[in-house]
Amino acid sequence: MGSATVTVSASDTESGVASVEYALDGASYAVYSAPVSVNDAGAHTVKYRATDKAGNVSPEGSVSFTVAAPPSGDTTPPQVSAQATGDQDWAWNYVGSATVTISASDADSGVASVEYALDGQPFTAYTKPFAVGQPGAHTVRFRATDKAGNTSDVGTAKFRVVKRGS
Repeated sequence: MGSATVTVSASDTESGVASVEYALDGASYAVYSAPVSVNDAGAHTVKYRATDKAGNVSPEGSVSFTVAAPPSGDTTPPQVSAQATGDQDWAWNYVGSATVTISASDADSGVASVEYALDGQPFTAYTKPFAVGQPGAHTVRFRATDKAGNTSDVGTAKFRVVKRGS
């Protein structure tokens, strides 16, 4: 990954090959004298042609290929945490509702996504803090994925919401 080498060859049994030319990604033709190294990630096309010593030019040929981006080297998952906030009673229960905020950071490639699951529901995208107002015990599971594809372990936050005046 990260580079490709293009080799062009030509032969002519009558007068012999005078020159070989190539054009990379729509650029002007240049004289081919050694394999061409392509290091930019993405799709590429190389066109080529040969001229014999009698001045005859071959039909143009082409080859298309894709250079894959080199691996980022980032193998560390993001750091992720969750915190519930709100009014609490003497037993640390949240009165009326709790607001859950999830934070994630990744020093290498950056955070691509954060997800959470409330009370056993499927994971869903986390975009902003959310309130939980249903009385009872609650569990929020959460995780984050970085731009290199590393996903954190699933974290868990547990809390209880009680009705106002309880």
